[in-house]
Amino acid sequence: MPEATAPNPQSDADQLDAAADQAIAACGGNDREAVKALLVANENEALRIYTTALLESDGGSKETKDGGECGRPIRCLGLPMRTGE
Repeated sequence: MPEATAPNPQSDADQLDAAADQAIAACGGNDREAVKALLVANENEALRIYTTALLESDGGSKETKDGGECGRPIRCLGLPMRTGE
């Protein structure tokens, strides 16, 4: 069995710094836009996890109340969709 390695705080900090630099660079060097983009990405990921859990707890059904198949489970659940992003 492989031996567990202890977390390396310096390496973790370096990775976070590199990820932050990458996000800022992707937003044209604008820190505020990078933060906004990461907040939206985080919100979308949380919504994806939430809808996946809901669908799995319902036996995986994606059917709407009227029995029609829904290709967009978020809309099926009646959750708000972000527009204009």
